[in-house]
Amino acid sequence: MGLLQKLGLVIAFDKKRPVFAETFASSFLPASQPDRVLRGQSRAIQLHMVSDFQIANTYITSNLLDVASRVAGLKEVDGDCENLITKAVGDEMTGAVIGARVRAIGRDGQPIDFQPGIYCVIIEGNFILGFKKIKVPDLTHPGNTIEVFPALDGDHLGPGLIGPGSMTAFGARQRCPTGNGTEGGRFVSWFTILRRQ
Repeated sequence: MGLLQKLGLVIAFDKKRPVFAETFASSFLPASQPDRVLRGQSRAIQLHMVSDFQIANTYITSNLLDVASRVAGLKEVDGDCENLITKAVGDEMTGAVIGARVRAIGRDGQPIDFQPGIYCVIIEGNFILGFKKIKVPDLTHPGNTIEVFPALDGDHLGPGLIGPGSMTAFGARQRCPTGNGTEGGRFVSWFTILRRQ
């Protein structure tokens, strides 16, 4: 069994800046099974699979299909920018967490193996809130500050995470952390699961 099947899709956040699990944790089955919704689809962390098809002798079209998934928070993640994640602890729906686990689920709501294909994971940083408050300018009272739970820095700036010690074809090293140091933003990443030969 590979790490993806064992651990699920693991997303590590900054260990020094935990986030509220309840701002992203959920389970859902696609809309074709509305009576099977377990908690409501996470819009903060979304998993999609590419579906390609060709209309007779014309162009190929592509759709992003929702993947039935469970998203839960992690209390412990051992990897970082330089080390592969081999351990992820917790399936938390509430409280402070330092990562998220996404698992594909079947019609019965139980985890299933990821199938071969092209996947897209989208993390909406605007919706995921930090556990520790910060002070920000009070826009309604210039010169004053207010305390808020900060949104996750979700930006995924190129070249992103390409593997420890790796470089792109044009010589760029990975960027870690991937964000730009501001609240909110969107992380979009693609990965492919190949068929075993």
